[in-house]
Amino acid sequence: MRKVFLFIGLVMVALNGCKMQNNSSLTKANDQTTTTQPKITTTVTREGRPVACEKVYIDDQERGTTSDNGQVEAIVEAGTHTVRAGEFSKQIHVQKDGQAWHEIQLPPLIRGNATLTTKVTRQGEPVACEKVYIDDTLVGVTYQNGQVQASVMAGTHKVKAGAYLKEIAVQEGG
Repeated sequence: MRKVFLFIGLVMVALNGCKMQNNSSLTKANDQTTTTQPKITTTVTREGRPVACEKVYIDDQERGTTSDNGQVEAIVEAGTHTVRAGEFSKQIHVQKDGQAWHEIQLPPLIRGNATLTTKVTRQGEPVACEKVYIDDTLVGVTYQNGQVQASVMAGTHKVKAGAYLKEIAVQEGG
């Protein structure tokens, strides 16, 4: 109970001397305004699914790697910026105290008549951000659960992740 009281006390101290003003800034007791910084939220998708572990660049500077939900957030200066993921880029304009949300859709890597789900583990634990190749073509990067799905043609395929290589037979629709 004492920890809860101390935590609440800290929250109250943090808010002491401040009042909310128009939901986007705080006015301190001495009337100095702290405003929200401009921010860009990028969502990277492929075939409608979020792409994890994709590097995102803003104005040719790496600003982060997408999470499992395919997103990266970056604080930027107000103005127009070039946002890039993979080989695809967009021009995004951000106003002062504003935010911009946008999506970059990457093209499918392989199209086929079957879905192949690959799970990568190390010592029994899922491995995130591991590049997975099918027949020497990059098909994706594993999510936090260690999995990636790819559309492939039915038949036998070589699946490679890190130093691991295995041949797998895939049936149509499977």
